[in-house]
Amino acid sequence: MKKNLLVYIEDPRFGGPHQYTLSALDYLRKKFEIRILFSNIENEIFLKKVKEKKIKFDTFPICFLSSRFLNILRYIFYFAFDLCKLRNYLKKKNIDVIYSTSGFYSIKIIIASLFLNIKNIVHFHDTFCNIFFLKLGFFSKNFIDLFIFSSLRSFSFYKNLVGKKKYFITQSAINIINRKKKYKKKIKKKF
Repeated sequence: MKKNLLVYIEDPRFGGPHQYTLSALDYLRKKFEIRILFSNIENEIFLKKVKEKKIKFDTFPICFLSSRFLNILRYIFYFAFDLCKLRNYLKKKNIDVIYSTSGFYSIKIIIASLFLNIKNIVHFHDTFCNIFFLKLGFFSKNFIDLFIFSSLRSFSFYKNLVGKKKYFITQSAINIINRKKKYKKKIKKKF
């Protein structure tokens, strides 16, 4: 029986980590029942891509951080409420493993999973984290079962915090072979 894997993406504004995750899911489908959970705020592009991949997903209004002052206040004000929503969701969906793409910004899902003793895999794509979340990361690192880094540079930034915990560094999960085939077909059509 396949385990239930939740891919948690707090900030669904589409970018490199989102494309990376969607590409990696093709390989993970063989071993896991996959479900994606992401915020329904500013998610149009990512939602379209998830639907194209035909992956089970859920959305609800999870506040995520951005540089806008109002968003920071909303994130702080709704933190406990979002935490409760996430905990209830995890319990209801009977999740076995959580894969989060937001590094130490995944603090809500890390805390929510603690209540239910669910394994956490956290992917670090960035090479910078603000000081507040680095300090939180010092404590939350103890509750992360596996650290994944998208590059040597991102590992170098976080290596002092990770210590001797389990980690690995990966470069790309984008299926290059399929992209080459699609690219060749487009070229043939043009000429």
